[in-house]
Amino acid sequence: MTGITIRSRSGSFNAASASTRINKNIEAAVDRLGKDILKNLRPATPYKDGGARRGWKFKNAKYGWKIRNRVEYIGALNEGSSSQSNPRRNWVQSTIKGTDLKL
Repeated sequence: MTGITIRSRSGSFNAASASTRINKNIEAAVDRLGKDILKNLRPATPYKDGGARRGWKFKNAKYGWKIRNRVEYIGALNEGSSSQSNPRRNWVQSTIKGTDLKL
């Protein structure tokens, strides 16, 4: 957006500046959402020796972010393979869906 400025009696409005501020606010909200998902995934991960919980990694990407867990058995845990008292299926998806976007 180029320098479009609207002037009125109450002041002026610069569209390019407003667009930049909006984009920065959106980027910050998306970043917070990713970090909140990660913060919620760790305690939701079944715990035996801590490897799966420690396996969660947050990485900034070109557009947004990536959350990964490269522990070889994370898929089986998500399918409910844990021998813990309350193994749940698809807890990763449930945790992500349950994370609120805080603006």
